[in-house]
Amino acid sequence: MHLSRFGKGIKEGAKVHQGDIIGYVGSPGVATGPHLDFRVWKDGTPINPLRLESPSAEPIRPENLSALDSTFSVYKKLIDSLTIR
Repeated sequence: MHLSRFGKGIKEGAKVHQGDIIGYVGSPGVATGPHLDFRVWKDGTPINPLRLESPSAEPIRPENLSALDSTFSVYKKLIDSLTIR
């Protein structure tokens, strides 16, 4: 895995919640930048995380949608400015 370290208090069997920091990314070998090799295991068997049945998250409250849209716009402009043309 390409982690530089685990988040505080993260160990086998630790309970995590949405928004918790579980680890920090690292740069292996000749990687062009930090990234995370994300794997999920269930009962000792690797599984496809896209098929994992997860509990539903609380939906975004209507009063927070404008803040989300503003944040999204900032990051989209930043990503667009980095795109190689």
